[in-house]
Amino acid sequence: MRKKAASSAVIRDLKVDPLLVGADRTFLETFPRQAVLDSGALPLRRYGGLGLVVVRSERDADESLARLQKVSDVRLMAALPLNEYGVELFLRYWDSAKKAAPVPLIWMPEGRRAYLKRLGELASIRGRAHPVAFLTSLLLTSPLNNQCPIMVMRVGNDGQVLFLGGAGGLRMGLRFPGAWHADFVARLKLEFGMNGQETEGRGGEERGLNDLTALVLPPLATETLILEPRGRR
Repeated sequence: MRKKAASSAVIRDLKVDPLLVGADRTFLETFPRQAVLDSGALPLRRYGGLGLVVVRSERDADESLARLQKVSDVRLMAALPLNEYGVELFLRYWDSAKKAAPVPLIWMPEGRRAYLKRLGELASIRGRAHPVAFLTSLLLTSPLNNQCPIMVMRVGNDGQVLFLGGAGGLRMGLRFPGAWHADFVARLKLEFGMNGQETEGRGGEERGLNDLTALVLPPLATETLILEPRGRR
């Protein structure tokens, strides 16, 4: 019997495309497959005693989260989906992967696990979830961040993380309130060793981010940060 976890909650201001931020396969496969399918909630990352999932449908978010929470021994928080097909298509890829069929890059790289564990300590302090830690971890442990440039920017009242890759062009992986943008960029600059007026930084080997560089563009109204695979420029 699973230990009863603390109450779960939906973070309605955080929207995610799991096909771009990926999932931690180790965490996902701690759940019974049928429970994931039935609930419509896809586990993404685990932060110690706290887990983050994305639900299939915004309309059924609370019900989906409650169903998956019943089979989890950690407290679950849920992000909302950016589109109607992301979770469904991800689950199809998961099924293909179990049959050894080729799938796109959807799994968090193992090389980022130590970083996730370190950052995860900041995700929940005294039982309160910190969205900027979720944003930072989802971006910096995405399976695509060393494959294509990624832009973190503010557009009107929204913050956005845009992935630029291949024929698909710009695709949004994360959307969040613009009020979180400055703290998110500040956290990313810290991770890449940018202090004061520095506009370019490299990920440290001790963080497992040594294959990435970050560039801050001069602000019009707010700063825009670009994350790139090292050696791309």
